[in-house]
Amino acid sequence: MSEAPIDQAIDALNSLGNSGASSDQVAALFAFYWKEIEVVLTPLIGEVSVATLHQRCLFRTSEHIPWLKSAFKGTQAPVDLVDVVALISQQLPPDAAVGTGAFLKNFNEKLASLLGRALTDRLFDLIWLKFFDIVPASDIPS
Repeated sequence: MSEAPIDQAIDALNSLGNSGASSDQVAALFAFYWKEIEVVLTPLIGEVSVATLHQRCLFRTSEHIPWLKSAFKGTQAPVDLVDVVALISQQLPPDAAVGTGAFLKNFNEKLASLLGRALTDRLFDLIWLKFFDIVPASDIPS
C-alpha cells in the first residue's frame, strides 16, 4: 500500500528543509499550502470553523514544537498567517520543516476525527498532491 498523500507531503517538506532551502522558502510553502486548505474547507465548514481548527491544531502542535506557542492567538477569522510565517522564517530550515509538518499532520488528523478519514482524504488528496508541483522532484526522498 502506498504512503498517504499527507505523509508524502510531510516527507517532502522535511526533505526541503534539509536540502539547503531557506526557512523563508519553507514558510512561503506553508503559507501557500494553508491558503489552499482554506479554499477547500471554508465553503464546507465556514471561515470561523477553519480558524478555530487552525488555532486548536497550532496549540496542540506547540506542545511538542515550543517555538509555535507565540503564534497561538485564540480563534481568529480569517486566519492571519503573518505571525506564523514570521516564526517559521526565524527557525533553522530543518526545524521549520519539522514544525510545519507536525502542524499539517495534526490538522489532518483532527479534521479526520471530525469529518471521517475517507472524506478528509478525498478533500485533501488534491491539495497534498499540489505540494509535489511546488517541491522539486530532486527534493522528494525516494
